[in-house]
Amino acid sequence: MAGKIGPYLRRLRLNQGLSQRELYQDLLSERQAIRFEAGRNDIQAERLFTVLARMALPITTLITLMPASNRDPVLQSGLTKLNQWPDATLTSEENRALTTYVTGQSPLTLADIQTVTPLLGRFDDALSKRLYQSTWRHLQAHQTEPEYSALASSFCIGALYYALFHADLTMAQVYLERWLNALPQTIEQQIQRNFFVALIKALPAGAEACYQATATIIHGLREIGVAAMADALVDNRRHILSAFGLHLTWRRDELGALARSTQRHQSTVVIANFPGLAAALGGQPLADFRTIIE
Repeated sequence: MAGKIGPYLRRLRLNQGLSQRELYQDLLSERQAIRFEAGRNDIQAERLFTVLARMALPITTLITLMPASNRDPVLQSGLTKLNQWPDATLTSEENRALTTYVTGQSPLTLADIQTVTPLLGRFDDALSKRLYQSTWRHLQAHQTEPEYSALASSFCIGALYYALFHADLTMAQVYLERWLNALPQTIEQQIQRNFFVALIKALPAGAEACYQATATIIHGLREIGVAAMADALVDNRRHILSAFGLHLTWRRDELGALARSTQRHQSTVVIANFPGLAAALGGQPLADFRTIIE
């Protein structure tokens, strides 16, 4: 059971803004909680019921959380690969199985929807947009479930970023409207929603309007010490402006945000993959810009 239940309870816990300590206090040690949510440890039934009670979830929720037991082995193979590495290469049979899985008429459980949502953007643009729409349709069948609002909010965030990264303002407006009808579950989601509202409204007016419309949100995050989220919004804004052909030059705050994000994630930036970055750096290492905020 742990391999199926633990990871899904982790997603629900994060959507509710609960820490592991709050949820598992007097039930599991820190190490046990980590292993349980990673799918490596089991949990006693009476303790599981206590966890569900603390999250205000009915026991029947477990039914909607559980993936289908008769899943196609080819599909399961593809999902396993993608769960281990989002950019994994699938066989043509696995790609077909995944597409059928998402677009089929059989109802998807909440667990199925949580599984496929991060994968929807990996196909060609036309198919990805169709998959977003069909998965949203499946999600609507769960509106009475207590997890619906949290999952709908997360789904709309993913769909919005996909739409904006692909310069599809119409799709972005559709999912923003859908998100406005689903209550954000966390302060972070509320901030992201305010960011999307401001940015989408400003996009038709050009880059400078987008910078001005989102500046207060980003500055406010820095003022309260949430620098990582501020940097993420700066970087996402740059990415979106690039998609719409509006990012003509790199600003210093964008160089700083990219430098700090690279350091946080211990990743390497391939400068050639970022149009105009080499010229903006002027021969300096990206790391030199880590202290640049404005």
